Amino acid sequence: MISRVVLGLLCLLVACLCEEENHVVSYYSGVRLQSRRPDLPYFLHSHDVTYGAPDNRYSVTASEREDDTQNMWQIFPDPSKSGEKGYTLGDALICGDNVTLLHSNSARFLTTDPSRVSMVSKSMNKKNAYEIYADGSIKNEPEGALWRVECVGGKTEPCSGTHRCSRDGKAVTTGTQVKFVHDASGAALQCTNHKYGHPLQGQLEVVSQKSSTSSAADKWKIAAGWFFDQGMNE
Repeated sequence: MISRVVLGLLCLLVACLCEEENHVVSYYSGVRLQSRRPDLPYFLHSHDVTYGAPDNRYSVTASEREDDTQNMWQIFPDPSKSGEKGYTLGDALICGDNVTLLHSNSARFLTTDPSRVSMVSKSMNKKNAYEIYADGSIKNEPEGALWRVECVGGKTEPCSGTHRCSRDGKAVTTGTQVKFVHDASGAALQCTNHKYGHPLQGQLEVVSQKSSTSSAADKWKIAAGWFFDQGMNE
């Protein structure tokens, strides 16, 4: 069976760049995730700027620059499903799937900690906005890295036993609006309107937050990416 490390490297070799609307999103593809806030259509971003000792977790923000290579994230299946039919290279991402998101440059996973309030929100006395960071590695996924993909609008593609889907359900496309809900805490990934200063000048705070109502702040779109052709693993 192909290892997760090899699959990550293959993304750079055989996937194709696609920006077309309604392209089916497949596992192990690299994507840019854009906030659906109409006032702040920023991109999920990470870098080698840490939150400091003792654990030196990499910070995660939202960047206005669409062409920044540090906006790229790779979609991995739930580790408990990895290698199973429907969760292999080129299989379609289905609404409701649990995934992990690997930052392509740092090779660390998108993670949240419900015990830590985000620093910017904390300074504004907001106590229910939790820290988002990138941590771990391909060989050592951290706790708190599992996210459920909820489809909340836009275009999906029905699939049932087609070359694109070996499972029933609705396939996520580049035209789908999604929420990423933290599997352990139920908090959703959100882009706030709080801007950082130096050294993250102009970038926005990203948090996980529970909410009884949904808003544009917790909706995301897969704006573009490197996609594997569905069925290429057959």
